[in-house]
Formats: sequence, structure tokens, C-alpha cells
Amino acid sequence: MNVPYRILIGAKTVVSTCLVIGVALAISIMVAGVSAAQNRDISLSHEPPVESELPSPGSPLELAVTLLNSKNSQLHLRGFVVRDGRLMDIHFRDLTSDLYDRVVYLADIAAPLAELSYQFFLVDNQEVVATSQLYTVRRSCIDNVLPVDTSHSLSSDGKKKLEQLRDRASRLQVEVQNFESALKLIEELQALTEKKGSGKSNS
Repeated sequence: MNVPYRILIGAKTVVSTCLVIGVALAISIMVAGVSAAQNRDISLSHEPPVESELPSPGSPLELAVTLLNSKNSQLHLRGFVVRDGRLMDIHFRDLTSDLYDRVVYLADIAAPLAELSYQFFLVDNQEVVATSQLYTVRRSCIDNVLPVDTSHSLSSDGKKKLEQLRDRASRLQVEVQNFESALKLIEELQALTEKKGSGKSNS
């Protein structure tokens, strides 16, 4: 049984207060990044997972981010991750190097049930020196999230619970739409701050 992810995104999902906090944090960091024009050459490289490579929900999923145009391993990498509507602030503690002797940041997170969105910020002394693009990975469907035995009629109590689940799914769908709107707002704000930053550097 395949269930569209937008209808059943799970019980532990979108929390409005987390969404507000996430937008506020992202905006403050992007605004701070405008003053870091002198570090414009530093950038981040990341290969996001494709849907077919996502491990089962809850299993470890490794995020690897490569630092470009700098070998300064003292720069701190943070990731704002929204997994199934829940905001997480990830601090990358593990460092390694690739075949080209470039700094690579590593962190494990739990694979999502339905959707994963995230963005990386490179910080030096409370100042953002580089940001990545916003990545989003979605599962097209979720298998057997709510198995229902249709061979037997539902009891009155079962029908009540099913109605409650449908009502919850409807409310969650609205929350997801609000969250997607907030992500678009963050992208627009990021584009504006980057444009302002480039304008200052050219003046």
C-alpha cells in the first residue's frame, strides 16, 4: 500500500513554533553574511542524496560537505535541517580530508520519513563566510504507514480513530504548505542579501 507523503507525514512532524524559530535564525544568519564579502572565494560543495539512495526512515544518513578555496579547519560548519517538519541545528564535529587534501565536514542524521530540507553555513568568529544552496529531498511515497484491514468492518471506536487521523492529516497538510511558503521566503531573502553584498563589494 503506497501512501502519498503529503497526506501522512507522521505524528511527530510540523511544529509551528519551530518553523518560526527556523525562519528567524535563517534570516539573522543571512543578514550577518552580507558583511563577509572579504571571504567571498570560500565556498561549500555537497552532493545531496537522491530519493532512491535514502536509507529507511530513522536509519543513519551521512551528510558530507567539502570546503573549497580554503584549508582552514578552524572554520565551523552548521547545518539548519528540517526533517519531516522538525527543525534541527546541526554542528559538524567530525572532520576528514579527501583525495585532494580538502577539508570535509561529516555529520550523521536520521533519514526522514517523508522529506528533508537543509542548508549549510560556514562560520568564523560569529560571522558567516559562506553558505550553501538550499537542498530538498522528498520520498515520492511511503509504504504501509497506516495499514488498514478492509476485510472486516470497523467498529464505532475504530471509525472515530480513523476520523481523528484524517483530521490530523488535513491539519498537517496545511502546516506543510505553510512550511514550504516559509522556505520560499528564506530563499528570496537569501537572494536579496547576496545581491546587497555584491553591490557593496562593487562600490
